Amino acid sequence: MSASHPLTTPAEAPARRVYTVANVNRGLARRIDELPPLWVEGEIGDLRHNPNRGFVFLTLRDPGEGASLSVTMSRWAFERLDPRPVEGQRVQVHGKVTLYDKRAELSLRADVIEPAGDGALLARIEEARRKLDADGLFEAGRKRPLPLWPRGIGLIGGHDAAAPLDVIRNARARLRSARFVQAETAVQGERAVPELLRALAALDARSDVDVIVITRGGGSLEDLLPFSDEGLCRAIAACSTVVVSAVGHERDVPLCDLVADRRASTPTDAARLIVPDARQELENIERLRSSARRCAERAVVRARERLEALAARPALRSADYWVVSRREALGRLRAALDGAPQRAVATRAERAGQLVARLRAVGPQATLERGYAIVIDDGGHAVRDSAALKAGERVELRLARGGAGALIEEVRADG
Repeated sequence: MSASHPLTTPAEAPARRVYTVANVNRGLARRIDELPPLWVEGEIGDLRHNPNRGFVFLTLRDPGEGASLSVTMSRWAFERLDPRPVEGQRVQVHGKVTLYDKRAELSLRADVIEPAGDGALLARIEEARRKLDADGLFEAGRKRPLPLWPRGIGLIGGHDAAAPLDVIRNARARLRSARFVQAETAVQGERAVPELLRALAALDARSDVDVIVITRGGGSLEDLLPFSDEGLCRAIAACSTVVVSAVGHERDVPLCDLVADRRASTPTDAARLIVPDARQELENIERLRSSARRCAERAVVRARERLEALAARPALRSADYWVVSRREALGRLRAALDGAPQRAVATRAERAGQLVARLRAVGPQATLERGYAIVIDDGGHAVRDSAALKAGERVELRLARGGAGALIEEVRADG
């Protein structure tokens, strides 16, 4: 045997340290518990959410590597997540790694679960959308109409980007005199929002700018994220100048589209909105001129027809027609006035005769004419009651014609 490796006896070997399984597991658990909380990204699988249990269990998987990690989360924290995670969704989980020392099972005790990738961006956009909507910034009633013929057009876009050039080219194809005031900014990344805010404020302060267009071409959700920034959207809503949003393609709807006074689906559409088509306006003017000419010609024809109808009337056809007709009317009126006194006297005489006849009908003479007589006592009073007479008294009888004296021989009380 080699001298460098001498044989050792069991009595000469170093003391062996032997641990129990429980000691090993507890030691590992203590070491793992010393690790700080961390974020882990993966895909949710095997989600178990029982409303009657205090914890929610799921598996966080890394499909590319075939790795997985058990995750637990308190039920009340899980149910407060909005939106609530679902199986198959890629998420980022924040929590602390723990080891269950009975079975040496490693798991992540989660306190936060957020969508990962585009899901995280969508969650941020949705949160901003809810705030802006709650403040009424999407309401149609606060949107202002576009100016009919803008003196100046503020244009915010990227440096040497195609989108603002597209707006200018298409606008000047419609109206050659369209005047632009450009502000070039970053349109993605961290610098985008501050630069967009400065450009917006500068253009809004100019009195010669009647409309502001914010534009950029299409891009990924992350590229367009600055145009859903809550601060930028509030600045757009606060502008005193009308704002048109022309960001992305028709399928892209960043939040600035919902806050702006008008949304253009493309930069070309923005050009159509902000300036009139000079050729089409000239055609409209020509149509209006032709319509006005036709209306005037019809008015002249109607006026001529009315004049001809008036000229055909007898009063205008004969010069002395009016004098003759008025003379005849005056003659009829004079005849009526001449006979008026006689008619009035005759009417009054007839009325008086009727009154006399009525008076005679109700007077005493009419009664006498029917054979009755009036008895007059010594005092000259008409006797109405036999009780006023005495036997041997002389009375006068007055008849319809003439009268007579009479001596009362007998007085009777009955009728």
